[in-house]
Amino acid sequence: MALADRARHWRASRHPEGNTGQKWFGKNCQTEHDLYEQIAGKNVALVGNARALMNTRQGDQIDSYDFVVRMNHAPSLGTVAGGARFDWLATSIRPVHHSVKNCLWMGQKLKRMPYSLAVSGNLYLYPFKRRQIMSEILGARASTGVMLIDFMLNSPARKISLFGFDFFETLSLSGDQDKETAPHDFLSEADWVAAKMQKDGRLTLVSMA
Repeated sequence: MALADRARHWRASRHPEGNTGQKWFGKNCQTEHDLYEQIAGKNVALVGNARALMNTRQGDQIDSYDFVVRMNHAPSLGTVAGGARFDWLATSIRPVHHSVKNCLWMGQKLKRMPYSLAVSGNLYLYPFKRRQIMSEILGARASTGVMLIDFMLNSPARKISLFGFDFFETLSLSGDQDKETAPHDFLSEADWVAAKMQKDGRLTLVSMA
């Protein structure tokens, strides 16, 4: 099938809610097993987009990890605060960074995904059913960050450290929303993460104080 025909088929096949599109990807889509093999036994840094991160000098600490996962537009990338390492991207919006080993698509709207990413072979789709379960647990739409933590907790990673996470206390580097306009329940997400840290010693929240 010619590239133009494949692109037309891609545009026509995307479900607006993103819950039927996985069949289209077939062999182009990475599996959990594929990704978990890469981080088995390794120390992983998850870099969130809290504005308070920019008041730190945690970049070298972040870069010292075996694997670094950033989110959405990764606004702290290349700064003293956020570091330069960039292995995976977890996003629910159209990515602006393309030089990553894998992209974890956490959003339900596949129409936001560029065709080049869909056929790159570097794409993983966070399961639609898991997204629904997380939203039911939290009582609101799950954020990219909390879905990424959920994904990582099921992995064989040795250590999972959260940088740049304050559950919207200092808002986000990624946009202008506040707690009232954002579609997430950040108090519920903070409680969920705290409970997970109590149960799983691999998960730690790095202070930005």
